[in-house]
Amino acid sequence: MKKPTVPYQPFDTFIFRTPLFPYDDKRKLPGMVDNPVFREAVLLGSPELYKEATEHSPAADRKLAESLCKYFNRSHTRCTPFGLFAGCSVGRLSDRTEIELVDEPSYRRCTRLDMNYLCALIQFLEKQDSVRRQLNYYPNDSIYELAGKLRYIEYFYRGTKRVHQINSVEPSEYLDRIFATARTGATIRRLAESVVEEDISYEEAEAFIMELIDSQLLKSELEAGVTGEDLMEALIRKLERLAGVEQLPQLIRIREYLQAIDASAPGDSIGYYDRIIDIIKQIGVPFEPKFLFQTDLIKPVRQAEVSQEVISKIGEVLTFLNRITPPRGETGLTQFASAFYERFEEQEIPLVHALDLEAGIGYPVTAQNTGDVNELIDNLQFPYRQSPANQIYFSWLDGILLDKYMESLKNDRTCITLTDDDIPVKTEKWDDLPDTLPVMCNLLRDAEGDGCKLHIKSVGGSCAGNLLGRFCHLDPQILGLVKDIADSEQQLHRDVIYAEIAHLPESRIGNIASRPLLRDYEIHYLAQSGVEIEKRIPVSDLMLSVKNGKVILKSRKFGKEVVPRLTNAHNYSFNSMPIYHFLCDMQTQGLRGGLYFGWGELFNRFPYLPRVEYKGHILSLQSWNLSTDEIKDFDKLDDQALLARTEELRAKRNLPAEVIVPDGDNELYIDLRDALNIRTMLSLVKRRGRFKLTEFMFGNGSALVRNPQGKSFTDEFIFTFRKPEP
Repeated sequence: MKKPTVPYQPFDTFIFRTPLFPYDDKRKLPGMVDNPVFREAVLLGSPELYKEATEHSPAADRKLAESLCKYFNRSHTRCTPFGLFAGCSVGRLSDRTEIELVDEPSYRRCTRLDMNYLCALIQFLEKQDSVRRQLNYYPNDSIYELAGKLRYIEYFYRGTKRVHQINSVEPSEYLDRIFATARTGATIRRLAESVVEEDISYEEAEAFIMELIDSQLLKSELEAGVTGEDLMEALIRKLERLAGVEQLPQLIRIREYLQAIDASAPGDSIGYYDRIIDIIKQIGVPFEPKFLFQTDLIKPVRQAEVSQEVISKIGEVLTFLNRITPPRGETGLTQFASAFYERFEEQEIPLVHALDLEAGIGYPVTAQNTGDVNELIDNLQFPYRQSPANQIYFSWLDGILLDKYMESLKNDRTCITLTDDDIPVKTEKWDDLPDTLPVMCNLLRDAEGDGCKLHIKSVGGSCAGNLLGRFCHLDPQILGLVKDIADSEQQLHRDVIYAEIAHLPESRIGNIASRPLLRDYEIHYLAQSGVEIEKRIPVSDLMLSVKNGKVILKSRKFGKEVVPRLTNAHNYSFNSMPIYHFLCDMQTQGLRGGLYFGWGELFNRFPYLPRVEYKGHILSLQSWNLSTDEIKDFDKLDDQALLARTEELRAKRNLPAEVIVPDGDNELYIDLRDALNIRTMLSLVKRRGRFKLTEFMFGNGSALVRNPQGKSFTDEFIFTFRKPEP
């Protein structure tokens, strides 16, 4: 068979992520409780747990010990960034593979106030009369006209949750004047003066403007944004031009303390957090300690190079995955396209009309919960059609896997090997994949130690920059890579506009949604836009049509097709506003979002699944499905008996000593030779009927990333690829 050519080129820069501490660090939990770096990491991850750990001894409090064990294990094994528990590093492609981090005291971080608090602070400032009268106001960017009404979205908070609802008002000549005046920003005085007439006094006009502000038809310049300048920096800059803002000196002092934290080595800055909290208490805006600081860690390198040989191996695996990944089936967007064409045929209508819940189609078409609220029906539950039960789809690949699975059981093998000859699909289809592609994988030393073995974790998404957007503020090289990704997409399609989606779904989402300016144009919706006003695209400017089954979005302002982009990792499909959900779904229209290997639904019921490899690279890890009956009453045993019973279970189920417990998006490392680790696992899974364990890969000297002392780190690499220009 002719060796295939992958139509993707790698970007020269790659990102990799590692935990705070080495995996083979011999320090144990009791000693780590007093480690200043670990204590600061716990403080940022869970202030309540930090307080407990400073007041009580884990040796005398089993529940406290189990909670600390989760964080201890995470700090040594899990690569997903979370406060100080893991960090990002930058490397370059080269002719060799060699990675060494700097020493721990040289790690750097970026500490910010959490978006949850900053949004609450902005609301607090906007209500102060002296501040309110000096601010500039703009029309709510969700306003559109339909059936003789002006409709728009306003939001309110239930606790920390941001809830949206549709409101409407009668259009009028006065509103037209006010919105025209506010288009580029205007103060309350200027807005009021725009409608003063012989029979309308200034006082009456001002009262009307205040009503528009309170009802959110007008939004202040302090409104939170997720693109461009850091929100706190932007807030301070805007307040500095106002007179008499008593909170301004306090915010400047907080900024100085945040800068002092970032200038210090991890573990040396705990006292600054208390000083910041004291100032925040003086400001008087309610806050939750666990939602106060947002920290990201950057781990500089002595050297970080990965060879082109590794990239070639990735290309081989991508080619294989491309052949086994099925075409994309029906999606929310294809359902919408059918419903739209049935109703409007090839008409071009405003996007806001098409997605209106009353006059349009809405989105998703079959949604039971669209993210909007009507107080009359908010608590009502509506029946919906369930999928038929107990139906399992069995594909051609499942047939191949079943044969190999039965063979592995017969020969007592723990690994299934797939080859090119196993797969009947010989053709390759690449044109239904995104223009830029991220590959997340683990790199391990192979058995001989003279090369790299891959474990492919994920391939794909709407854009290669999705996983990296939130880390652009950490390092200029990360920002440069993400901008290169954005530029390459635009260069491949010069006749359309690639526009970043600027929307804040909820306050805390801003922590992962915030990113610098990455593209020339932005579609802004219920959030400030960071680009210059001439290149902002309000949703009311977008026109929608369907031709040959394809949804086409156009800007009236620019007369061009618009392709939306969300360069962050927000899971937008859950309980999102219809317009936001629609724009995000447009990113992968007609595309397979990625490539993957997956055991079919039938296999997920098996008690054990072997590892799956292709050309020595791991596509799927060994996994075990256990019943909680198998660990019944384990938590009632003393340590010695617990270790003995666990050893019996390991022998019976052929479990390794080190495993991972998947828990939703989280993964917890567990050492089944340690009583505290076992109890920590039991506390996590004991209320489930069944639970899953997967193998841990990084033992036995397989780790590739090391520090100057030769200690080993688990790793997670993100390589990015682009289709070349024609």
